Amino acid sequence: MVRFLIAGLGNYPYPTTRHSVGQVVLDSLAGKWNVSLGYQRKHDSWLGSKTIDIPGTGPVEVTLVKPKLLMNTSGPAITSVLKTFPPEHRTPRNVIILQDSLSHQPLAVSAKFGGSANGHNGVRSVISSMGNMASQFSTPRPANDEFYRIRLGIGRPVHKAADVADYVLGPLSREELDWWAYGGEGLNKVVAALEGIINKAAL
Repeated sequence: MVRFLIAGLGNYPYPTTRHSVGQVVLDSLAGKWNVSLGYQRKHDSWLGSKTIDIPGTGPVEVTLVKPKLLMNTSGPAITSVLKTFPPEHRTPRNVIILQDSLSHQPLAVSAKFGGSANGHNGVRSVISSMGNMASQFSTPRPANDEFYRIRLGIGRPVHKAADVADYVLGPLSREELDWWAYGGEGLNKVVAALEGIINKAAL
């Protein structure tokens, strides 16, 4: 059976800020798929697994991961869980990251495979942590950055002089929270993107 790790990036102490939209969406995804997330200290994360039916692929085991860490250090928590996967699924290509994106308009959903972190410190941490466990990847060995990302648009500050750090730590609006909530159109778009990634990867 195909298996994927889906992780929501964010700053856990700031749960409904723009920078934590990946974790907002992960929680909504857990609700939609009826996955119970439990805290596991050894992984510094909340996680839960379930077999779900993906149209076009069939049964897929998904493990949802929400690190209890700051954004810049979230990578080790994700690879800690990945190390528990069977050898054939213990690769970056079995990982899908939900991340905020300044480069996309608010409410946008955009999937991407591999490539640089584009200045995103959470993604940079994941790439670095993948490098630290590269010897455990199945062969042929993929590059450390060869994982999937679903970029969730948060836009940029209206005033160019505004501090980006302050902006990303600002609260999501009610419209944004409703958009990404279970039953919201944004979550439906995320699920469609996930299904597209899994179907393509399973070919």
